[in-house]
Amino acid sequence: METLFGLSEWLSEFDLTRLEMLLRASPYPWLANLAFLCVDPLLSLAAMCMGFAVFYATFFVTGLTVKSKQIGEQQKNNADYDIQQLVKIREKSFVFRNFEPLVRDFEVKFRNDKAIDEFEHYLDLKGMLPPWNASLFLAVKKTEAVIFGVVVSCLLPFYAGINGVIFGPLFGLAYYSLIVDSFKSEALNVKRRIIYRLPFAIDIMALVRLGSGSFVDSIRTVAEETTDHPIGEVFNRAYNDSKFGKTQRDVLESLAERMRDPSFDELSFAIMKADELGRPIADALAEQAAQMRLNRQQWGEKASGEAQVKIIYPGLVIMLACLLIIISPFILEAIRSSGAI
Repeated sequence: METLFGLSEWLSEFDLTRLEMLLRASPYPWLANLAFLCVDPLLSLAAMCMGFAVFYATFFVTGLTVKSKQIGEQQKNNADYDIQQLVKIREKSFVFRNFEPLVRDFEVKFRNDKAIDEFEHYLDLKGMLPPWNASLFLAVKKTEAVIFGVVVSCLLPFYAGINGVIFGPLFGLAYYSLIVDSFKSEALNVKRRIIYRLPFAIDIMALVRLGSGSFVDSIRTVAEETTDHPIGEVFNRAYNDSKFGKTQRDVLESLAERMRDPSFDELSFAIMKADELGRPIADALAEQAAQMRLNRQQWGEKASGEAQVKIIYPGLVIMLACLLIIISPFILEAIRSSGAI
């Protein structure tokens, strides 16, 4: 404490007024914004202490002080994840590779999140499961947000003064929300593409069954014919499940559970029911394809109606802008005539 008071007295004796004038006269905005440090010596001390604290928290707490914890939890981590998967994640993610202990701390908190199962589904749709899992992926994104917020808190005061520090957490929170929402939108878009392409896949399955092909042959053919589309990956995984000894019923149930959509539920139910009743599966598949085409047509009509409603508001804005362009010369002329300008 005596050291801090001594440093404060030394700063008071120093010619801070002249230094403040020099900083405000600087042509560089970041130097001019540092002039607030010269107003009050205690404020300068507080700013230096804050900067040191941020530096320590960023580099020492996340880097050095967690090394012992990392060693102590190595066995637990190896039990949760396969070593090869961890190696793949470290290769893909710079944040996980350099801030793994901090990521692990966040990951433990995400494991009990109610929405973790839903995000696991999004990762599955994007083909990132494995090596990722939902809790680890969210923990990495949260660590990225923390790092981004700390960097903003360190840099923004040079341009916006001491008040710029408070924007760091806000920017970090906004980054995390945007990146997670963007990932969800991409995953749902992939799912939408798969559902729209499903009638085509069912037609291929029906043709293979008409040609005396087996169920395994039908899903293998779909996977081969749609390699450039996300639905190809879905049926390729189903084909791999069948190769590893799963029965037809298990493969269909796994497919429906993985996609979590009524269309796949209906497809699985139709095939299993036809198999139980001894009905030709090709006929059941043809009926399912026709029904899904009808559903797709209805989806298109619904989307068209929603688009017509949504386009009204941009149209009103454009109409208002055009109206202002047309009448603004007359308004200005009327104001000039009245002598207001």
